[in-house]
Amino acid sequence: MEAPSELVGGQAVQPSAAETKKAKRRQKMEDTQKQLKKLKADYAKLVKSEASSSEILDRLKNDLEKAREAKRLQEQNVEQHKLMDQHASATFAAPI
Repeated sequence: MEAPSELVGGQAVQPSAAETKKAKRRQKMEDTQKQLKKLKADYAKLVKSEASSSEILDRLKNDLEKAREAKRLQEQNVEQHKLMDQHASATFAAPI
């Protein structure tokens, strides 16, 4: 970025090399600070998103565990009914 020329006594005067260098350095520092601020904001969003995702994952794990337990109980119930049906069949099929 070239520093603007200044009017001194009606004449255009270019800033010195040192002033130009300082202006470039200052602009670079400002750009870097803006970038850092944006990165911090992005990071904060990611942290919040990760926390939300972890919470959702925990709920899904809990739901899965409940579903597995319900399935296990249903299977156990089915087995009990099978045994009762077998017992009833054997009882009614027995000769008198």
